[in-house]
Amino acid sequence: MPARGRPRWVARKAALLRRVFWGHINNLKELATQQDIGELEVKLDAKIRESELKLETKIADTRADLIRWVVSAGILQTAIIAALLLSLIKG
Repeated sequence: MPARGRPRWVARKAALLRRVFWGHINNLKELATQQDIGELEVKLDAKIRESELKLETKIADTRADLIRWVVSAGILQTAIIAALLLSLIKG
């Protein structure tokens, strides 16, 4: 028997309960409140919007490059056809 007059199993159970209780108390520090979730949601919305704006900018740049290439290819194709027609007419 332990010094306080309790059986050993009672002392073990009490020690176990104290560890479980303090473990739960320590875990409560890690729980998120509604305010925490709201703040996180605002931050995530801002990051998502920032990513969307970057993506829209990249899409616009890509579209401009694609239009430039298509126009250039069209002009080149027209020049080649004109040169071939001129060589056929002279030829």
